Amino acid sequence: MSSNGSTSDRLANLPSDHKATIDRILESKSELNVSLERLLHIPEAAAYAKEIRSFIDALHRGISADDFLEDGSLAIWLPALLTFGRIKDRGGSDMRQVVEAIVRSAEDRSTRSGALMYMLTVFFLALGVVLFLCSTVIPVFAEMFRDFGLRLPLPTQALVWVSDRLGPRSIAIFGASLTTVLMLWLAIRIGRRLFVTLDPASVLRGFSSGSNSSLIAMSRFVTTLAELLRIGTPIGDALNASGKASQSALLAGVAMRFAKDLRTKGKPSHVVTSYFPRLLFYGLNPTGCGEPNIPLLDELGRIYAERARYRTDWVAGFIVPVATIFIGCFVGFVAFALFLPLISLITSLS
Repeated sequence: MSSNGSTSDRLANLPSDHKATIDRILESKSELNVSLERLLHIPEAAAYAKEIRSFIDALHRGISADDFLEDGSLAIWLPALLTFGRIKDRGGSDMRQVVEAIVRSAEDRSTRSGALMYMLTVFFLALGVVLFLCSTVIPVFAEMFRDFGLRLPLPTQALVWVSDRLGPRSIAIFGASLTTVLMLWLAIRIGRRLFVTLDPASVLRGFSSGSNSSLIAMSRFVTTLAELLRIGTPIGDALNASGKASQSALLAGVAMRFAKDLRTKGKPSHVVTSYFPRLLFYGLNPTGCGEPNIPLLDELGRIYAERARYRTDWVAGFIVPVATIFIGCFVGFVAFALFLPLISLITSLS
C-alpha cells in the first residue's frame, strides 16, 4: 500500500451508501427466493440444491445490511447477494451467475469437509481391516499351527508376532486412534484462535497459513472484498466484513488490524504486509482512475479457490490409492504367510 497518509485515509473513510445498496437488494429478496425455488426444479441445478437452499436459509435469517456485514455466517453469502443485485440493476434475469456465486461460497466448505470425511473413512477402514485380521483370523491359524507342532517360516512368525501384540489390544488401538484424531482436530481449532494474537511473520503463523483451510479462507476473503468494494464500501468496512466472511479467526484478526492501521497510520503495519500477498496490495492501491483494481481482486480470489480445490482433490486422490494398496498388500501378505505352513501340514498328513 502507498505510504501517502491522505490517500489511505480517503480510502479508509470514503463516504458510501453501501449499506443502503445491500438493503435495497434485500428488499427484492422475495423475488430472489422465488427465482431460486424455480431453479431447484431444473435438472441442471439439482446438483447444487444443497448450496441453493443454504443461501435461501441465509436470506430468511438476514433482514438488513448490518446482519450480513456483522454476522460471519451471513457475510459468506455477500458475493451471491451482490451478484443478484448487479444483474437486477442491469435488467437481467439470468440466474447462472448467482448460482455460480452461491456454489463458490459453499463449495469450499462442503468440498473440504467431504474430502476430509472420505480420507478419515478410508483410514479407519484400513485400520479396522488390519485389527480384525489380527484379532480373529490370524490367532485361529496360529493356534492350529501350534497344535500340530509345525515349524513356522519367517513370514508366518512375523505375522503371528504382530497378531499377538495387536490382537488383544485391537479395541484399545482403534479407540486411541479415534481419540487422537479428535484431539488433533480440537488442537488445530484452538491453535488457529491462538495464532490471532501471534505475529503473522512467526513460524507458527507460517505453518497455519500454508494449510488448505487458509487458502479457502483467503479465497472467501478476497472474493467478498472485491464485491464490497465494487458497491463503494469503504476499505476499512470492507476489510472487517470480508474477514468475518472468511470464517477464519486468524484472517479476521489480521483484516481488523489492517483496517485499524489504515485509520490510525494511513498504511499497513509489518504484521499485515507479512501476511497478505503483494497482489492484494496492488489491487487495493488506487489505479489510474483512483479506484481499487477490482478485476485483479476477482482474479486473485479465483486463483486461491482453484489452488484450494486442486490441493483437496490431489490429497483425496492420493490417499485412497495408497490405502487400497496398503490393504491389498497386507491381506496378500496374510494369505501368503498363512499358506506356507499349510503346505508343510498337507505334506505331513499325506
